[in-house]
Amino acid sequence: METIQLNENILYDQVEVTENTEFTKLIGEVSVRVNDLYDLDAIRCVMFIQQILRIYRVSPASFSLALKVLSGSGEEKKTYTELAKKAGTSRQYQHKQRQRELAKLSKEFPKVAEILSKSLWKQR
Repeated sequence: METIQLNENILYDQVEVTENTEFTKLIGEVSVRVNDLYDLDAIRCVMFIQQILRIYRVSPASFSLALKVLSGSGEEKKTYTELAKKAGTSRQYQHKQRQRELAKLSKEFPKVAEILSKSLWKQR
């Protein structure tokens, strides 16, 4: 790995990207699917990408949850007990965390926050 200097204060490790990395493969798969979506409806595709990026700017945790919900992973259906066990935290912490995320979302996306509060983020 070669280190290059971006300016007088920042050194950057230059990583050679090969076609065999998992990240590169996933980028290719995502690009194909986004291109398919673009071919179906270019405007809606771009609007979707803009909206999902806005969610990330508001809350990276909500961005992650949104992707999981959209992919059909079932993550949003997990109980606070399951989430706490996986994260090594308490049920109360998981509940408070989701409430904080909901508050962040409600400022920027009130309709999304309303839907989530009624269906996905109920105390279980």
